[in-house]
Amino acid sequence: MSLPPRRPSLLAIAVLCSGALCHGTIAGESERADAGASPAERVRALLSAPADRPETVALYRDALGDDVPEVRSAAIQLLWTHRGAAAFADVAKYAEDPDESVRIAALLGMVALPDDPRVVPPIAKALADGPADVRAQLAAAIGDHRDARFLDALGGLLGSSNPSLRRTALEAMRAIGSAAALKYFMTGTSDADSHVVVAALGGIEAIGDPRAFPRVAQLVSSPDEEVRAAVAGAVPALGAAPGSTEALAALSKDSSDAVRIALLRGLAEHPGPQAIPVLDAMSRSENPRVRRTVVLALKADASDASVPLLIGLTRDPVESIRASALQGLGRREGDAAL
Repeated sequence: MSLPPRRPSLLAIAVLCSGALCHGTIAGESERADAGASPAERVRALLSAPADRPETVALYRDALGDDVPEVRSAAIQLLWTHRGAAAFADVAKYAEDPDESVRIAALLGMVALPDDPRVVPPIAKALADGPADVRAQLAAAIGDHRDARFLDALGGLLGSSNPSLRRTALEAMRAIGSAAALKYFMTGTSDADSHVVVAALGGIEAIGDPRAFPRVAQLVSSPDEEVRAAVAGAVPALGAAPGSTEALAALSKDSSDAVRIALLRGLAEHPGPQAIPVLDAMSRSENPRVRRTVVLALKADASDASVPLLIGLTRDPVESIRASALQGLGRREGDAAL
């Protein structure tokens, strides 16, 4: 789209006044000077102008027409910062600016207005057909703000040919944490890129929906270690689903220490009776790191069933493991810990 011609003299006069508005006002047309100020000087003029003065808003608006993207981007960010939702009318059209950095500045400010319905169409449009970098940064920002309004738009990114973008979309949906994202996480588990599969499994773990278990269980034997580690984190989060005992047992015997550690951390975050046999078996691992993580999982389990295992680990050959097990017992109350 065509941009209005830049009017640099408003910015230049601020530069001439040592980065401030002369005598508290913006000079008139006849007083403007140094129209050739560099982009860096024009940006510094914007940043140093007193934000609490009405004439500074005019300075920001004037800079929106600058032919240098960095200046337009700075003006947009300052308008969002100092005017909030009131800046929408000035900034909205720059969501389709020819320059990606300007688009991103406009759109990220919109994401920060979660209760404003005006931002939905431009954000949805940018997610649907914007440049890949714009979509990626926008998706990440939506995740940061946990804005569930854009779940379907994020889901649409799973059709992108860019695996990094698909992964970012899934990570954003994970941050949002809505059960409505399950269908997208399930789709992601079949992605050709293992990093995308890992992100999808992380989303399943986050929402803990047991309906996902049959699909997650299929990935227990994945040839990719990172995928199996993500499965190990997700299975405990899905509770005592049919078949979970077998899945836990298989993961506890995985050839990769990383997978076993991931399983133990998952069990620490989601303790339950189905974990005790697994923790019992893994407490006899030859790897001290595994045994140390077993203790952490047992300390997270408040049931009496974990006490005998903690007692056994007080005899571990590694002093730090013995100390951690004793600490776990010391926090318990009741006869079982005696």
